[in-house]
Amino acid sequence: MPDTELYNLMITLHCYASNTDVAQRFLDEMVYNGAFPDSLTYNLMFQFLIKSRKLKDASVLFNEMMKNEFIPNQANCSAAVRVYINSEDPYMAIKIWKCMIENYKTDLEETGNLLVAGLWDLRMDPEAVKYAEAPSL
Repeated sequence: MPDTELYNLMITLHCYASNTDVAQRFLDEMVYNGAFPDSLTYNLMFQFLIKSRKLKDASVLFNEMMKNEFIPNQANCSAAVRVYINSEDPYMAIKIWKCMIENYKTDLEETGNLLVAGLWDLRMDPEAVKYAEAPSL
């Protein structure tokens, strides 16, 4: 039976080959075979779902990660905020931003500024002001 490390390798291989649907199936079947996703597993899938702009799947995965207490790495969070803002999904961008400020203490300025500018561009002025005035920026 494959273990978590082998599943991670198979998921990585399929993600690099742009087969995120197959990689997602491997992620889903891991538990049934006694292997459990770890931080690497979740971050790999999240990274490639964001990169391939499968944002509904990425949102579901993000929520699962948080439920299972696996925090996306800072680079994935920054990329996700950018993609969600550019895709006009500010609520998911804000959710990920809140995760960032709770879990990371440095290098938040660029992502915070991107969020505020994106909210402003989306005519969400009260939210833009709220996050611009936040002490974490």
